[in-house]
Amino acid sequence: SVSAVELAGVVDQAIAIWSGLGLSAGQVDSLRRIEFRIVDLPSQQLGATWSTGIAIDTNAAGHGWDVGSGTSHSSSNRTASRWARRPDTAEKRIDLLSVVLHELGHSLGLDDAASDHAGVMAQSLAPGSRWLPTPADVDEIFFGHDFDRPSNEPVGLQDDHPCRCGRPVSSQY
Repeated sequence: SVSAVELAGVVDQAIAIWSGLGLSAGQVDSLRRIEFRIVDLPSQQLGATWSTGIAIDTNAAGHGWDVGSGTSHSSSNRTASRWARRPDTAEKRIDLLSVVLHELGHSLGLDDAASDHAGVMAQSLAPGSRWLPTPADVDEIFFGHDFDRPSNEPVGLQDDHPCRCGRPVSSQY
């Protein structure tokens, strides 16, 4: 089971990763205002984004969370970045950072990617894998951005977007 302290640390790390890819100050501020809750989500759900916040499953749908640090990544290329986890117990767990990054992506306006897409907004996540956002993900945020909206207005959360994950083969958020 993940603790509130562990989740807070991962959320801070995820916001720093998104921020480092060129989000506006208003977008970063909106991410910092999102309320996170740890709840027992149904079935294979790992996380869910809705209009007022993000819920994270207590135990990664029975797989257990990998909350280990590991910020070594390169998101400078324009394609999806996958960082393979170390071959120990983390290999059988779900990477909490990947799930938080995915859910924050929804709050920024990104949809789940096509089923054959690899990346932070992919519909699947295998235990032991880490997906990180790339500049291409940020381009998608800005491409869909309403530039007539005042820059200090927070980016809204998408309503009721459950994400499922946890099955070793064809896992889904």
